[in-house]
Amino acid sequence: FLPMVDPPIPWNGIEGGGYREFSLSLVKRDEDMDVQEALKKADLRVVFEAVNAIQATPYRINERLSAVFAAACERRGPSAALPYLEMPEMPSRLPKTTTPAEEWETRRAERRRVGRLRSMAAANFIALERRLSVLKILGNRVIYFPHQVDLRSRAYPVPQEIHPQSDDLSRALLAFARGKPLGERGASWLAVQLANLYGQKVDKMPLERR
Repeated sequence: FLPMVDPPIPWNGIEGGGYREFSLSLVKRDEDMDVQEALKKADLRVVFEAVNAIQATPYRINERLSAVFAAACERRGPSAALPYLEMPEMPSRLPKTTTPAEEWETRRAERRRVGRLRSMAAANFIALERRLSVLKILGNRVIYFPHQVDLRSRAYPVPQEIHPQSDDLSRALLAFARGKPLGERGASWLAVQLANLYGQKVDKMPLERR
């Protein structure tokens, strides 16, 4: 699923919102018949209004950071920009018959640990390639993210490669298509967020101190 270049269809029922070319259900994983019957009877007007407001928010790709991201992918680093991509060497096997039992078990545990890291790195390489391809498809167009909700009314974007609720990298690749001044209140919260990212338990301090 990709972001849309037209505003998503507003939700006014439990079916038919979001994408134009195919149908989605408002609630994810609602196969249970009792749940479906309850949803049909429920007053979801507040949920519709909230989800429609979220998915009507226009974004663009942050072109400056997209260029940095593409360059880092091409160079496979630095690790600060692209963590979890290092492919560690797999330790060699030890012969079981001639190796002390404790040493053999230690080596086997190390091979398992490195194997997990290698699998993670391989999966992250694939994820990066997918993100790069999505960035090329989207270009600098205005985009929208169709949303669904779960049974607790938490809203989630349907596209998964790049979206506003994803990891730091994904969020950094996005910008609001219609920028607005932060204002005094917005600037204050931006300062709090910057303090939260500092580390050293600053995010546990009172807001004014942050």
